[in-house]
Amino acid sequence: MKARHLARLLRSLLLVGASGMLIAGCAPPPRQRAVVEVACDEVMGVPPPVRINRQVDLDAGAVLALRLCRTAGSGFVWEDPRVGDAAVVSSTGRAFETPSTVRPGAAGLEVLTFEARGSGATSIVLDYSQPWQGGQKGVWRVTVDVRVS
Repeated sequence: MKARHLARLLRSLLLVGASGMLIAGCAPPPRQRAVVEVACDEVMGVPPPVRINRQVDLDAGAVLALRLCRTAGSGFVWEDPRVGDAAVVSSTGRAFETPSTVRPGAAGLEVLTFEARGSGATSIVLDYSQPWQGGQKGVWRVTVDVRVS
């Protein structure tokens, strides 16, 4: 009796394991992820106006993360991104990562995410400005040229 019960248990475990391997084999491949980072010394350490250019090649469906230095207490913010062709790349999200050191004026990261939608070439342009009337506009500009295949 115990041998028969043990044999049934082993068969069940083998079936579960084989099913898991079949399911894992059918899973879609992981999405490509690219990261473009603009470090604080590129933004804060240079007198304005500052123009920073990057290039990135992506496959359709890939995710692009732009990680941009931002000092929360300065009054400067990264304005909404301007995408040349939304059929090629579209904005999918935005978040702020707080600084790792807790001290006044410490810089964090603005993280903007995009999805490569279709083949082609386009640009993403972001300005670091003070958004109020009379504030400094377009003091720093980041342009990312994107090619999607």
